[in-house]
Amino acid sequence: MSIRSTLSLLIAATTLGLPVVFPWSLASADGVHLKTQSAWANEPSSFAGIALGKPLSMPECPKVGDYNYECYSLDTDYSEKYGQATGTVEHGPDLGLNPYASLGFTLLDSKVSSVFVGANATGTDVMNATITKFGLPTGEDGDDEDGEWYSLIWKGKNVAIEYQLTRDSESLHVNYLPLQAIHRARKDAATANSAARTASKF
Repeated sequence: MSIRSTLSLLIAATTLGLPVVFPWSLASADGVHLKTQSAWANEPSSFAGIALGKPLSMPECPKVGDYNYECYSLDTDYSEKYGQATGTVEHGPDLGLNPYASLGFTLLDSKVSSVFVGANATGTDVMNATITKFGLPTGEDGDDEDGEWYSLIWKGKNVAIEYQLTRDSESLHVNYLPLQAIHRARKDAATANSAARTASKF
């Protein structure tokens, strides 16, 4: 059964308040479209205590020594141009997920442009919590050919949320659209300048 068919059944159960399991073996017709809402009334300004579009309010984690308070660490192995940085939250809030779940973020010019959660797909806890808090998704996307991944999308004026389910994991990205638009414009401008420099040498 495809992931789209599975999610269709899971969303139906969630909206009815029924207990949800991870039923890869359930049978359903392929090509079914998930129930969505046309407008998103529950657009957030923060996620997991992290304000979107603003600087992080928590301190940076110490480079050495023990600590047991909420702080962030930047990913020094991840390097991207245009003012963006990626990091993780240490000792963050209890999200009620499995112990291997992680909470991360991206910054643009030191302001939060996205917050994301990753978890092993031992269930659909992330999806259930997202629908409960934010309502039905406003859209969907997926791999129709192989059925190896599928996404649910909540899109508002300033925030877009994307939930993705694969056979191995589920993840959630809460994106602050104004900052992401700035980042995309910087990348597009750099690409255009590079193309123009190359073209001048032809």
